[in-house]
Amino acid sequence: MRNNSDNYREDFDVENIFLVSDKDFIDDRVEIPFTQHTTSSALVIALLTLGLFIAQTTYLNVVKGGTFEEISLGNSENVEYVDAPRGIIKDRFGEEIVGNKTGFDLVIYGSKLPKTNDEFNGVVNKISELTGMTKDVVRIFMKNAQEKQIREAVLIHNMDTQKALVFQSITLPGVRARERYMRDYLYPEALASVTGYVGLVNEADLKKGKDIQNDDYVGRAGIEQYYEMMLRGERGKRIIKRDGQAGEGVTILPPKQGNDVTLTIDGGLQRYMYERLQEARRTLHTDGAVGVVLDVRNGEIRSLVSLPGYDPSWFLDSAHEAQINEAFQSRLHPLFNRAISGTYSPGSTIKPMMAFAALREGVITPTTIVAGHEGVLVVQNPYHADQPSLFRDWKIHGDLDVRNAIAESGNIFFYTVGGGAYGIKGLGATKIKHYWELFRLGEKTGVDLPQEVSGFLPSPEWKEKTSKTAWRVGDTYNISIGQGDLLLTPIQIMRYISAIANKGFAVQPHIVKNSTRETLIPLETLQDSETQWFDVVHGGMKAAVSSPHGTAHLLSEIPVSIAAKTGSAQINWNTKTNALFVGFAPADKSEIAILILIENAQSALLNAVPVAKDVLAWYNTNRGFQKE
Repeated sequence: MRNNSDNYREDFDVENIFLVSDKDFIDDRVEIPFTQHTTSSALVIALLTLGLFIAQTTYLNVVKGGTFEEISLGNSENVEYVDAPRGIIKDRFGEEIVGNKTGFDLVIYGSKLPKTNDEFNGVVNKISELTGMTKDVVRIFMKNAQEKQIREAVLIHNMDTQKALVFQSITLPGVRARERYMRDYLYPEALASVTGYVGLVNEADLKKGKDIQNDDYVGRAGIEQYYEMMLRGERGKRIIKRDGQAGEGVTILPPKQGNDVTLTIDGGLQRYMYERLQEARRTLHTDGAVGVVLDVRNGEIRSLVSLPGYDPSWFLDSAHEAQINEAFQSRLHPLFNRAISGTYSPGSTIKPMMAFAALREGVITPTTIVAGHEGVLVVQNPYHADQPSLFRDWKIHGDLDVRNAIAESGNIFFYTVGGGAYGIKGLGATKIKHYWELFRLGEKTGVDLPQEVSGFLPSPEWKEKTSKTAWRVGDTYNISIGQGDLLLTPIQIMRYISAIANKGFAVQPHIVKNSTRETLIPLETLQDSETQWFDVVHGGMKAAVSSPHGTAHLLSEIPVSIAAKTGSAQINWNTKTNALFVGFAPADKSEIAILILIENAQSALLNAVPVAKDVLAWYNTNRGFQKE
């Protein structure tokens, strides 16, 4: 055989393929050229084949397209999500306070809406007629769902039940009144500061939330927000499979309800506290109020009320848009939980801590007497002798020891032990701040509610840094009676009072029952022998109730021993007064502590103490204190 590489010509021209003559040979084989007739026949056949292919394609897509689309749809799978109920919220006795009820959403299915203008407009007109919505609003919403092929778009959330039943009785393509679970707040305003509310998801929720749909509701405040992952259920699915031959089949994956949550809240006490504080606000025409009852044995919050309040059910649909807007714009901030997010000067409720610090540091003894000085402490001005600084008491007291100073809330006594005067050195600002921190003031308590804040503890270093002015003895006098720049939340004050009641052991405030929580938390560096100073403080707080001169003597009518301290904190450059009351009972075997705070009131004696008396009396009658 000859080598092929010797016989192939590099300049072979494809255009000459049909010009080979009968004399041309390659590898001893004769190449026979096509005739003109053969070439023409092949071309005709090719053109006919191409034409038939184009005709068949046109026929299948245009003429029979609808038929095949129907067959395709007949072999399809459609998934509808089935709403899952959230977990039930119960009070400490198992009473349901937040449950679920059946509601309806008007849902638009974008891919199922009519394709023709007449049918589309007919659906628009019918929805407008039945709901009262304008045609333009409905049309725009439907067009968007159709063009974007949105599987399920909710036009109306939580729609009126009667209207929903009308939609269920008629057939509108691409429109359905779909049942869903809605929150049912059984005592809405009384428990709003605890339960919070749920609202529709937003873009931020959809980005961070796993398995969240665009028509879901999520917790926005309170327990609903803090325990969202526990309360939220898992959606089910309704899978509709269509087969052109076997027909339609439905597979249902049932939803899973969220976990129930049992609170430490006493529902009856909570409702009474709410009504009593509401009455006080109406009578006094005040801005806001706070009421907290804390179990000092384990940190369980029995009641927590923040006023003004709101109705959580407002946020379930757009029918309450006016109320929602008013709540967000109100100067009184009803959505703001004052108990954990509000910061206040504690006023004289800080004096039990000041007394303990002064006794422990040896500034005074239980028998030290401080003169009343006719209700005015005079501090000489080293630069202008004729312009001394005057620090006044709220009334003229006589000579007081520490127990009576607590009972009668003598300011001169605590000015003296705090900042020093008349031969008594005083604790000084740095040491006072140390005791604030010892009692864990100015830091979050870790209560299981969202948006808790820290408060603020002033210091000489802070003042010099921020205002470029020196800290003066007058600043120390002010913080010694809970005034000045000291700011605490009510829940912080309650934790501090629990440490006073438990003689050196604070509790972790919490609102959901949890057996794993630490019960009593010892204050750092305190020794067992130092309970003697707590005994002295307790004596003064009990005298505030038992003594005719005590600021909480009104409580002596309740047949149980109570330890108490009142406070009146001046705010807004002394133009307004917040009235405070703190106490615990029974005094010698403490069960609960209570705080009442009324904003912009007259005085603790006139405003806060009567509310505390009624709440404690209700508790004694309806729950009963343990025997001392």
